[in-house]
Amino acid sequence: MFLTKKIEVISFKDFMSRPAQIQKKIPHKPMYGLMGVDITGHNMFSNFNAPYLIVFGAIGIVLISTLIEHILISKGYQRQAETLDGFTKLVFPIGFYVFLFYGIVTVL
Repeated sequence: MFLTKKIEVISFKDFMSRPAQIQKKIPHKPMYGLMGVDITGHNMFSNFNAPYLIVFGAIGIVLISTLIEHILISKGYQRQAETLDGFTKLVFPIGFYVFLFYGIVTVL
């Protein structure tokens, strides 16, 4: 139609008689995230990334706690959901301030 391209037919003997093409090796370049944080596999759980893991762990616990509260309320266990909510509202601020105090003391 617009571009008619002829198909080139090569015999098997000619195809096999050509020398093998050596592929160039691509140099290894590590991937880096924002602000120089190395996100490659061997550095994913280094000491530098420990605060990120703590933050993501706390977010995960909050999400799980919220999901459990929602399930308890939908099943009709209002009192247990309120107890879990009160426990969460008590423990997380205490944990945050303990972690903050520990971080300040270890830096100074």
